[in-house]
Amino acid sequence: MDDEMVETVASTGTALGELADTASEDEVSHGLVRMLNGVGEADAGEADPLGPISLLGALRDPEVKAGMGYLVAVARGIGAAGPEPNDTNDS
Repeated sequence: MDDEMVETVASTGTALGELADTASEDEVSHGLVRMLNGVGEADAGEADPLGPISLLGALRDPEVKAGMGYLVAVARGIGAAGPEPNDTNDS
């Protein structure tokens, strides 16, 4: 192993440690479990393709409303966190 390989492995380990620290926070952990449970529920049944009219109709379902609200809150949180450190796109 050369120095560059050691630095790469150390950097990867540090990044994984930071990710694990974040994932272990109660709010993050609960949110991830909620998202994964939703993916499991969706995968357990057969998802039928929806057209625009069916999609609008689905928005009357209280569970869909709750899920959409959660997704909007996640999008809002992502936006509030700011751009990625390496993001130079101002769009």
